[in-house]
Amino acid sequence: MRIAAQIQSAPADVVYIDRWHPKKSSKRRAIYERNGVIERVAVSSRDGRSGLRSFYLRSSADGWFNDDEYAALCEVLPIVHGLIGLRHQIVGTARHGIGGGANATRLRDANVQGFVALTPRETEVCDALFDGKSVAATALELDVSEATIRTLRQRAFRKLRVGSARELMALFIQTPNGL
Repeated sequence: MRIAAQIQSAPADVVYIDRWHPKKSSKRRAIYERNGVIERVAVSSRDGRSGLRSFYLRSSADGWFNDDEYAALCEVLPIVHGLIGLRHQIVGTARHGIGGGANATRLRDANVQGFVALTPRETEVCDALFDGKSVAATALELDVSEATIRTLRQRAFRKLRVGSARELMALFIQTPNGL
């Protein structure tokens, strides 16, 4: 939930970089010290209601980033972060999505208009989409062809009266009752 909140606080369609050092009062300080970590640089980006957050940890053996090192890091991190995002899209590993365990299954089970019309398989495909999985990853997970996944997505989109994954996300965001 914290990562999702950090992604949502990042400006839209840009890469946001923040640098963090554990303060003496931080509950995480003991964990960082135990693991020899003295500094964290995090990169966040969001595109609509999904996004990525990458962490880069600096050990006590390496020491603190000086200003020049940090400036150089800030030059390359957007490129690296973009490549990580591309890998997530290709492989189908999850981006940080809607959060809170919300998914099409919950909406269908709650009899939310539109979602109640989805078949169980269409719902599974929408759940995978909410989790940021690609067509290929969903096909592997459900043991069907990519063409089947595309067909199931289109059927679900038609029933929900949306034309794309983006519109599906927007519909989800507008769903009442905080589901």
